[in-house]
Amino acid sequence: MADSVVTNVTTLDIQMLDADRKNATTIKLDFPKDGVTREQVSAAMQPALINGWLLTNKADVAMYLGDITINQSIKTTLEGE
Repeated sequence: MADSVVTNVTTLDIQMLDADRKNATTIKLDFPKDGVTREQVSAAMQPALINGWLLTNKADVAMYLGDITINQSIKTTLEGE
């Protein structure tokens, strides 16, 4: 059996929506700061949303935030040949 490395991973998932509040696209940020709030994420994302710097998967300009979640998972990396 191959050796493996197990890592606990926490991600901050930020869903972005187009002008019609559709075409959700999620970006994942690893290891967010403890206690991060929706208000903090919204404040940090405002310049990018206001200036049209981010696009959805359909190449539409992201204009709104959808769900913002913190996910915890276990990642197992298999090693060996």
